[in-house]
Amino acid sequence: MGLLYDAALAWHGLQNVNYFLLLGRKGKWSSSLFLDFSLGDFPHLAGMQYASDVDFDVNPAELRGEKLISKIIGGEIDDTLIERSANWEGRVRGRLEGIIALEAALDSDFLIYIFDSRKVPYGTNISAKYVIKDQRTGMTFFFFVDSNENRWFCRSIFQANLTDYTVNQTRVFVLRKRKQKDGTVLIDYTNPHYRPQPGDALSPH
Repeated sequence: MGLLYDAALAWHGLQNVNYFLLLGRKGKWSSSLFLDFSLGDFPHLAGMQYASDVDFDVNPAELRGEKLISKIIGGEIDDTLIERSANWEGRVRGRLEGIIALEAALDSDFLIYIFDSRKVPYGTNISAKYVIKDQRTGMTFFFFVDSNENRWFCRSIFQANLTDYTVNQTRVFVLRKRKQKDGTVLIDYTNPHYRPQPGDALSPH
């Protein structure tokens, strides 16, 4: 088994897990998000779009759908084949390592910034509301968080390259963090500098 299998297992473990984050500056609430993890998000995050040069001996549509994880874990797809891609080192490997590191990063004291792609040195095509920076392991990972009308989700994940995506971005602080799985609260953290104000979003919606 390789990194694609480990990443699939890690993402599968995040099913029915969610994180509620209350964010702000100087101890005052400014925004909140309710982050969850869909099986359908995995193929893009894992970089399957960069492995089109690899023959996995399955219908290509299955490499882009929510059933990909079950096929990898069930042994229907040889996950080590992805290492043959010309993009393995440059675009894929760091994404898989980021997925594996994600839960531990979110459980820890990560750094989070409001993300403005226009301020990134050298530019970027990434569109997201926030970028999370994790440096616990000696490697730096960036996790981009975005939202649509229905949910907050991870837009992109990868290991740091020559660009630091937090440069020129506005840092915010985690005032409250609640992690739940299947309705059970696993983490309930309150920043000691948090000063609740009337109207604060104290619970997920």
